Amino acid sequence: MYGRTYCKDWFMPIDEPEQVRMYLLHQVFLHVFGGEHSTVYLDNPTNILDVGTGRGEWAIRMGEVYPNCDVVGIDIAAEMPTKQVP
Repeated sequence: MYGRTYCKDWFMPIDEPEQVRMYLLHQVFLHVFGGEHSTVYLDNPTNILDVGTGRGEWAIRMGEVYPNCDVVGIDIAAEMPTKQVP
């Protein structure tokens, strides 16, 4: 529709321009929050769920910060091949 790629009935596009827009928005929030990926104090978490993960930048970073934590990211569309996710 309108030259964009959509996933089933989801109202937002899932194509590359949308992924770039969401990446830039992620960078804005990182800047606003002083580089912190969470405003919640986490004391050695064991499980983190990222709903609407997109390409997974946030989930991947949380896995790097908390290497002993199981981080699961889910989204309506598979944007990143799972074999490329650390």
